[in-house]
Amino acid sequence: MPLFTYVPQPYLPVGGDSCIMMVPIDDNTYWRYGMDMKPSIRLTQTDAGLYDVPDFGPGTNNTGRGGVQERTVWAENDYQIDREKQRNQSFTGIEGIAQQDMAVTESMGSIYDRKQEHLGTSDRAIISMRRMLIKAAKDLANGVEPKALDASADYRSIRSAERNIETDADWRLLGTDADPMWQAIAPQVTV
Repeated sequence: MPLFTYVPQPYLPVGGDSCIMMVPIDDNTYWRYGMDMKPSIRLTQTDAGLYDVPDFGPGTNNTGRGGVQERTVWAENDYQIDREKQRNQSFTGIEGIAQQDMAVTESMGSIYDRKQEHLGTSDRAIISMRRMLIKAAKDLANGVEPKALDASADYRSIRSAERNIETDADWRLLGTDADPMWQAIAPQVTV
């Protein structure tokens, strides 16, 4: 916090996260860095040459290398919306979750006027995050360093989790060492 977000990959049978880091450049722009952490995929498929990612990042063309990637979707090209797909396959008609996110967030403008905003119970995560950010900013102003600067913290244990679970399952286990998905892949992971 406040630069990183871990996005779970629920469709992967082996778990993993996408880490997105957004670093402000100024009040209106930021650098976006993306990293994938899929432990058992990296251990099994990468060495065999089976892990092929056709698109390197959100709205980009894969150049076959890291670094700055060419962005291909913008408001100016309507985020390459496909109206036929929108009618028959996808509510948005925009290919890719990151591209859909860009369409929604960029349409608000660089600094959104929240004076008329009415958050509800389904916005609990947004409310919580804003409170955490405000508290962290106030703490820093009072000389209290952010927790992320603690060199003794075990950052290898930070995970995200999302999936459908049985009605009697304990959702609080998701992403922890006791998570059945993590237990299934943990023996294969070396750190």
